Amino acid sequence: MSEFLESKVFKITCIAPVHIGSGQQLKAFEYLYDQKNSQVYFINEGMWAQLLGKYQLLDEVIDILNAPGNASKANLWQWLQEKNIPMEEIDECIVRKAELVTEISDAKGTLNDIHTAVTTGTKGLYIPGSTIKGMLRTAIIYHLLNKDAVAKEFAARKVQEAIDEGKLKKESKKIISQIEARLLERKMEEHKLQKLMAGLHVGDAHISNSISPIILQRTDISTHGGKLKNNEKHLPLYWECIPAGTELTCQISLDKTLMKEIGITSIIQLLSYCEEYMQDGLIRQQHAFPAKYKPLFDEAETGNCFLGGGTGFLQKSIWFSLFNDDNLAKNELKNFMDFNFRQHCHRSLDRIISPRTLKVAKTGRDMYLMGLCNIEVQK
Repeated sequence: MSEFLESKVFKITCIAPVHIGSGQQLKAFEYLYDQKNSQVYFINEGMWAQLLGKYQLLDEVIDILNAPGNASKANLWQWLQEKNIPMEEIDECIVRKAELVTEISDAKGTLNDIHTAVTTGTKGLYIPGSTIKGMLRTAIIYHLLNKDAVAKEFAARKVQEAIDEGKLKKESKKIISQIEARLLERKMEEHKLQKLMAGLHVGDAHISNSISPIILQRTDISTHGGKLKNNEKHLPLYWECIPAGTELTCQISLDKTLMKEIGITSIIQLLSYCEEYMQDGLIRQQHAFPAKYKPLFDEAETGNCFLGGGTGFLQKSIWFSLFNDDNLAKNELKNFMDFNFRQHCHRSLDRIISPRTLKVAKTGRDMYLMGLCNIEVQK
């Protein structure tokens, strides 16, 4: 191995379900839901249209979907069974299957929109290298801000100025770019500006054991139970996820010549930053939630990062790293959140922590902190 380059294969274990969104949302009539067997079937639209055309059912489907309010209620799988179409022909339209692991009302018999996961060309789920690198970049920024008092003061001043002027939402991307430039860019030879994150290369993480995707309903645990005193809120959002227990492998390479400019000399060092960053957010949350959720935080000690969607604000933001005073950070965050999401009443309801929700995944009786993972060197 070159003294200037380190490259290792890593194993990622999904301790909790992980959702890596494709950006696509499927409505009830764009997938098939087998309620009896708790299965969701994703279909090839072209082959589906051909199948309906073959059995002269296109007009009937259109009439079903055009009925007032029926597009989100129609169960096309049940309708197909009534048409006695051979199962092998239906199977030809299905590109992948997922198991529903969330209880829903039997009265409805359908799901809401499903946010699908990213897939490979063969329709298998995976974690893009860009997702992993983004998590590593955030952990690096967190570490550098806590290490460099001058950079921290610069970041805090920029954020505070935007807050005072009521422009934080508008200016956020610009401020983030300024902070990243200060921390992650250097003038190298011939005074050329070099982006140091170019020295970190992360490959896609592919599943190493045989799994089927799952569909789960997003659940938020709030410090505010409302009039009904219900702290657990099951939202009408369904996500396709990599299930807990899944193992993936990826390769991470480090150009030491570049990364040493910010004090990084090994990939293992990067993983320690991830755990440091993750634990900081978890400590803040654990203090805010009742003891009955302690098992969730105990399990989190077996991981070192969060990946994907629905992992919560504290796992996606370095907000508290920008301020020396946590109370000031919380109050400014409440103001910012309330300004952008007035209907959520953050100023009045976020009394202990802001935002006041813990993002979890429920699969039957099991509950997890959404997106919890462990990354380690492949043995």
